[in-house]
Amino acid sequence: MAAIEALDAALQARGLDDVRLVIAEQAHFNADYVRAFAANSRLAQRVAVIGMHLYSDLPSDGGAELRTLIQNSAYSSSRLWMTEYGDLEQSGEREWFVAWTMTGRLFALLEAGFQAALAWDAFDNYHDHDEWWTLYGLLRSGLRVYTPKKRYFAAKQVYRFVRPGFVRVEAAAHLLDHVRLLAFVNEARTLVTVTSMNVSDRSIYVNVRFEHLSDDLKTQSLSYYRTSEYENCVHVGHVLVRRGEYGGGNYGFDGAVIEVPAFSIFTLTNVT
Repeated sequence: MAAIEALDAALQARGLDDVRLVIAEQAHFNADYVRAFAANSRLAQRVAVIGMHLYSDLPSDGGAELRTLIQNSAYSSSRLWMTEYGDLEQSGEREWFVAWTMTGRLFALLEAGFQAALAWDAFDNYHDHDEWWTLYGLLRSGLRVYTPKKRYFAAKQVYRFVRPGFVRVEAAAHLLDHVRLLAFVNEARTLVTVTSMNVSDRSIYVNVRFEHLSDDLKTQSLSYYRTSEYENCVHVGHVLVRRGEYGGGNYGFDGAVIEVPAFSIFTLTNVT
């Protein structure tokens, strides 16, 4: 707290009141530092984002204590970001496991109301503070060459197709024990990205229905991308969005229907 107060004073002295901060960037996920800030409302206008780090699963309450604390404080207008999330597996031999685990954690963060999440780390690198070469990166480091890992392609299923300005909208899945589902749209609701994980051990057919979106969207084709243990964000093909009655015929379904293999991550989108 004293460090942020000193930084705030230095910025004010230089007329930099428009510079806002990300705090508290703590490595242990709990409300300790945020609770201290909540008791000091004087810095509320300086703080734009409350950022946390997490390299394991979210607590069972999804971080509800933290969100409630922020909402009931002078910092309620601050955004909540996970400024580092990932996995600390260091063998380099369980890449699909890490990719799947990190994606599940990203879904959990977005489901819990975090407004942004940054994958950690960008590429394999040396850490001065503990004198270790680490393998946490999305990219494998070589001699002047960076090679995407499986975790890169898994993250791409979300990051590539959820554009700046998109907002998360309600998405419901009937088979909740089989499918985790997130949906995002632009402000005009003309662009949509639906990303999901088939967490079951069998292939399933998914019928994605679109409600309260642009009528034009309901007759477009969407691109289908997929990452699995054997696929790296491949473009599977285009899927036509159809109404239940299309061209005078009854198809028996609305929206887009795709087959999704077991334990795979997929995205349907009209983002190009």
